[in-house]
Amino acid sequence: MSKQKHLTIEERTVIEIELGKRSSFKSIALLIGKDCTTVSKEIRNHRVSEKTGAYGKSFNDCLNAVTHSCSTKHICERCTYHNRPCWACGKCSETCIAYVKYSCPKLNKPPYVCNGCPDRTKCCLEKFFYRAAKSQKEYDFFKSESRSGFAVSEEELKQLDEVISPLIKKGQSLRHISIYLADNGSEFSNPTAVEFDKQGNHRTHMFYCDANAPYQKGNCENNHELIRRIIPKGTDLGQYTQEQINLMMSHINSYARKTLGNKSPYELFAFMYGEELLKVFNLKLIPADEIILTPALLKKM
Repeated sequence: MSKQKHLTIEERTVIEIELGKRSSFKSIALLIGKDCTTVSKEIRNHRVSEKTGAYGKSFNDCLNAVTHSCSTKHICERCTYHNRPCWACGKCSETCIAYVKYSCPKLNKPPYVCNGCPDRTKCCLEKFFYRAAKSQKEYDFFKSESRSGFAVSEEELKQLDEVISPLIKKGQSLRHISIYLADNGSEFSNPTAVEFDKQGNHRTHMFYCDANAPYQKGNCENNHELIRRIIPKGTDLGQYTQEQINLMMSHINSYARKTLGNKSPYELFAFMYGEELLKVFNLKLIPADEIILTPALLKKM
């Protein structure tokens, strides 16, 4: 088994080729020297959607187009197929009052993609494919983002101290930020005072934006704002248990970010470093439709 933690472009290319041959995850894993679960996660996390039709047919993912069970006609005023049912068109199915989205059930089980499906040239449903080049591009982007640091202003540093300090006194922890990215203001001219505590322990790392480029630190405020959605400013943090704090951070880190390619911080971290480390911090992935970012989250416990 390969000791290299992340897949290379060559290994991803092998996965794409073998999927086209309808090879099993086990056989693909043996070819690239990885565990079959690694192959499975790679495919599920990086499959891409393609809404394409088939020869002579438009894309149409309406259930009625599959079953031919609908007689609705001429709903869209622009439609020229006056004498044909709406499911036969596909151009305006989502505006049809009888539209019911349908997904291929085969996509819910291995291989989760259409790369090797013999029916894909005849299928008019939404298709999913694994593309090695696309996956590598996402990996390179996430790797770059993960090394760019976090942006925290002077005011945010004070707010972070308000969040962290009361919890440390009670043996709790909200120290989810270990790197600070600041602008070049005079208030940050003494990085040692930030990086080390009074006992001389190295507690964080300080980095600076390029000269005249404070825009490089604009994406860090989100996490603190999300914390304040759940625990409003002025609330005594000492009343919460570590279990409640862990639950809150699990919900926050499961919330997808546009800046992360619509991935959540949890998914990004798991992709880069694996889920085992996240378990050490007692964090878990919360399904998107179960995420709660209001005070009601901690009241339910």
